[in-house]
Amino acid sequence: MKNKILFYKDEAKNWNEALPLGNGHLGAMAYSGAVTDVLRLSEDTLWSGHPHPDAKGVDTSVLPKVRKLIAKGKFIEAQDELSKGMPGAHSEGFLTAGDLCVEIAGADARPAAYERSLDLETATLTSSFVLPPRLNAAEPIYKAGEDIPGNHVSREVFISAPDDVLAYRVTCSARTNFRIFGACDLAHISAAEEPAEGSTYTLTLDGVCPSVANMYETDVNYDGESVHYRIMALVTPEPAEAK
Repeated sequence: MKNKILFYKDEAKNWNEALPLGNGHLGAMAYSGAVTDVLRLSEDTLWSGHPHPDAKGVDTSVLPKVRKLIAKGKFIEAQDELSKGMPGAHSEGFLTAGDLCVEIAGADARPAAYERSLDLETATLTSSFVLPPRLNAAEPIYKAGEDIPGNHVSREVFISAPDDVLAYRVTCSARTNFRIFGACDLAHISAAEEPAEGSTYTLTLDGVCPSVANMYETDVNYDGESVHYRIMALVTPEPAEAK
């Protein structure tokens, strides 16, 4: 494979267009939005409910039959065989942990020269765009290759395997206001430390998984045996170097 970089000229509008990052334990689907970037987080121990001791154990003897059905393109039949033989005691729903959102520009911003790419060799996601000065209400028009004036923004995201953290770095050519916040569909409490100007601060989200989570349930119930978890984001401003 010669070209090992996925390249796009538009931000992701849904899950299928987002780009995946992960280290086998911690993961994220990155939308790389210019106005508000969304990182949908996941962690491999985050499941609804708890193990069911009365459930039938995993029967690996069905695997050869399942593989033959898949090879013949009989995917529904293969799924049925898996459901019969391999649900096991750990058969609840895998859940996303929540979203880390980074708002760089206001909703009325008109970013230009947007692009994003995922390097499959380094598993690093980069994106960049320009926030032109607001000259008038009309949409600015720029020619290809033109040096666009304004605030040049670039971002780099990866998930480290040795450190088991997601690293997110934003670089701007001009002074920029940010809003960083967490969002979650599960029961949760979020809090942000009030920092002194220019100092490091933390954003914390404490969440609880429901006892049951699947497409057939109309009610979401929580009990004391559900998984409890915490997400923490450490934010460190870096002043621009003197020129």
